[in-house]
Amino acid sequence: MENSQNLESSLSNERAAFLAELRALDESVAPAIPAASEEAIAPNPSTPKPSPAEPDAARESFLKQLETLDRTTPTPITPPNTPPNTPPNTPPTAPPPAPERPSPRATDYPIPSLIEQLSLYAKEKLEARAQLRQQKQQRIDLEAKVQTWLEALDPLSDDGFWFEQFAQNYGSRLEAAIAFLYPPAKS
Repeated sequence: MENSQNLESSLSNERAAFLAELRALDESVAPAIPAASEEAIAPNPSTPKPSPAEPDAARESFLKQLETLDRTTPTPITPPNTPPNTPPNTPPTAPPPAPERPSPRATDYPIPSLIEQLSLYAKEKLEARAQLRQQKQQRIDLEAKVQTWLEALDPLSDDGFWFEQFAQNYGSRLEAAIAFLYPPAKS
């Protein structure tokens, strides 16, 4: 479907280029076409012919209508007809090889490339959110384990007294217990 749209667009561009060349050729070489009137049927020799530099309004109007028609009318793509005079007993000849066109690149179609980039970005964002959610859940689980350990710690025992001294260097007893029980990995 995309190829047929590209082909239609290409044909439309070629048609527009052809019409522009035709207009330029007509204006520079051929005289302007007179309006359909009695003068056109029986030209008066005393009437000067318009010069090619003077554009004819009727001709310009016609060319504009033709361009509009070409833009609005889709051109059906039909396969070439086989010549009717081929004898029935002769084998059909192979069609000439199609000219090789370069394979399309991702840059030829910017929209899918943009969609892929947005899809990749969204995927990365989702993965980052999932990782953050997992880290938060791990922190909650770790805090629950450490809280259980703190509740079991007797503050009047030697270990409890030592830990209270150790915890004074941290913002909370919970942070001190996490640092004590799960020290950061050395690099």
